Amino acid sequence: MAHQLRLLLAALRVYTRVPFIARLPGVTSDVATRAGDAIRYLPIAGLLVAIAQSVVYMFASIVLPHAVALLLAIGAGLILTGACHEVGWARFCTMLGERPAARSTNDDAIDSASASTALGWAVPGAVGVMLLLMLRFESLAHLDADWIAASLICAATFSRACAVLGSARASATDALIAMLLGAAPLALLALWTDDNLPGLLGLSIALISTALVRRLIRRSGAMHARASGDTAADNRSSTDPGIGAVQQIAEAGFLLGLLIALEAGPDDTVNTDDEMEPEE
Repeated sequence: MAHQLRLLLAALRVYTRVPFIARLPGVTSDVATRAGDAIRYLPIAGLLVAIAQSVVYMFASIVLPHAVALLLAIGAGLILTGACHEVGWARFCTMLGERPAARSTNDDAIDSASASTALGWAVPGAVGVMLLLMLRFESLAHLDADWIAASLICAATFSRACAVLGSARASATDALIAMLLGAAPLALLALWTDDNLPGLLGLSIALISTALVRRLIRRSGAMHARASGDTAADNRSSTDPGIGAVQQIAEAGFLLGLLIALEAGPDDTVNTDDEMEPEE
């Protein structure tokens, strides 16, 4: 039990930027500081971040418009995570934008070419992060205010469970524990709304997005390794977890599924024209 608690604290330290976590006893031990051992509790880290975001939104929405409160909540999430997942997504977009370099014996020419294209490689990452943040904001902005807290919590926890599921460093036990933790808020959401469609649709799109990103990571990594003739890099590419990229796209996919389900739901609005017709 103590070992699992150390792993949980390690997950909070690795995947969040909460100041007091690093000062807790036992967090700096060799076992607890390895991200691979603590990855099973990544959904718990996401849950705490999402709860903090919900609190920020709740208080901000009292005096500020819906959209502004959402931006503050998203900003709070970026601060609490140190944008570590966004960095992984940016690297994924940069990897997709790179062209495999041909093998060359001139090291100076390679260094010069790498330096000249460094800015160009950074552009896909910046554009990808910007588009994903806009997609997340717009998805939340079109949800009713009563759904914001539940959406943030479910999206944050299950997307991180997807990241564990798509990680090569996670064992089968890690993936099972993470999926159980990530699916728990979805079960509560179904009980709260008495409707399984929003959670199931969000879950489905998140899992499809996870599989797609993992496939792109492996194909792109293998392509670059073959172009450079680096067999070791080819082996590494097949085991690169891409946690940040998977988490980001899974979270966006979950919010899109949730939005689609709610938009396609029954219309409870009242037809005022029918109300104004006199009774015969």
